[in-house]
Amino acid sequence: MPTQFMRAESMRAVRRMILPRLLAVAAVVSFIAVAIVVYSESGRITDEAVGRAIYGTTVFNLTAMPLLDQAEPDHKAFQRLLTIAVARSRDDETGNLVHASIETDAGKSMAEAAVPEPHRKEIQALAAQPLPDDFTRVFHRRLHIRGEPYIDIAAPLKNSAGIRVASLRLIIKIAPESLAAMWRRVRRSVIIAILIVVAVSATLYPVITRLMQRLTGVSDDLLESNLGTLEVLGSAIAKRDSDTDAHNYRATIYSVRLAEALNVPPGRIRDLIKGALLHDVGKIGVRDNILLKPTGLTPDEYSEMKRHVRYGVEIIGRSDWLKPAADVVGGHHEKFDGSGYDRALSGASIPENARIFTIADVFDALTSTRPYKPALSLDESLQILTRGRGTHFDPEMTDVFLAIAPQLYQQMLGRDPDETRQELQSIMSHYYREGAAALI
Repeated sequence: MPTQFMRAESMRAVRRMILPRLLAVAAVVSFIAVAIVVYSESGRITDEAVGRAIYGTTVFNLTAMPLLDQAEPDHKAFQRLLTIAVARSRDDETGNLVHASIETDAGKSMAEAAVPEPHRKEIQALAAQPLPDDFTRVFHRRLHIRGEPYIDIAAPLKNSAGIRVASLRLIIKIAPESLAAMWRRVRRSVIIAILIVVAVSATLYPVITRLMQRLTGVSDDLLESNLGTLEVLGSAIAKRDSDTDAHNYRATIYSVRLAEALNVPPGRIRDLIKGALLHDVGKIGVRDNILLKPTGLTPDEYSEMKRHVRYGVEIIGRSDWLKPAADVVGGHHEKFDGSGYDRALSGASIPENARIFTIADVFDALTSTRPYKPALSLDESLQILTRGRGTHFDPEMTDVFLAIAPQLYQQMLGRDPDETRQELQSIMSHYYREGAAALI
């Protein structure tokens, strides 16, 4: 069934599928790496600034302890200490202290110091926010003011007895130098991460390609075997029924073209192909004296003949790969008005693929020469289909088929059976290879 050229095409399709997916994975991994590095470095400079601030608050607490032990706070003394602390922080390499304040536990301001800042109003509003009533340890939060990073820190100030008597509030702006150093580390880490991802992807691509090539080869061989078996089984059934392979081929091609005109999904068309080739598989179970009887059948013999539908469903039901053909095998003798067999289904209750195949099967039977009848002309055949519209056949499907039938008829007219077989093989290869590629 498949040729070396078609197998090479399958492999090229696999490569076209793998490469963009591998690149997409590389891009996602790189993005995640960037996010992790940025988060890590951002946390790093925050931790450094907070660590220095905690050390500074400890030193400030020890320096201010004599003032904290006084019954009445010396506001001027606290102000001097705070002003000095803010001035010294200007040389800090991690962050600059832009606002500092001391408050009593009652929320009354004892001292406040600040440096000129573009976002002075926002910082003052932030500093005015109340602190938690019960905080006993240093706490901090990172925030952004108009896109620039700041750290808000609060620490308890305790007297020599270890009793908290006031709170120290610090607002630190991350130093531009610290941010620049962070982004240099981020760029370096990102470049390394991307190079690693690219190197791994470049190493994996040929390995994955080779594995996929082997898998594709095995899948092609298995698909070839299955499709070949399907075709041989359909041919054997036709021979058993004194029919020709060409009828099976043409009816299947007509069915596929009608399904395509109806925009049936590819998966359903694959099931239709199986059903069309195996629609009469149940005739294997019909006795020769009935199946090959040259004269008309008695009512009892006709009842036995109709059981081939049931036999067919039972036969294909033993194979998971053939089970999807059940719609056609079990429903190709149903009629739209409910007068068919095996279950007397009607209208939309008849499976879609069965309604499609019934039209194609009858059309090919009408336009083909049989031992018991000559081939009818195209016009005669279309008239019979039109008369069966809404009774034997689905009316909407019939209308679509009537529109495409003349072209299909001309394509098949006088065609050699081998050419018809090759066209069917091409159709089968297209739909089944497409389905196999979708699974990868």
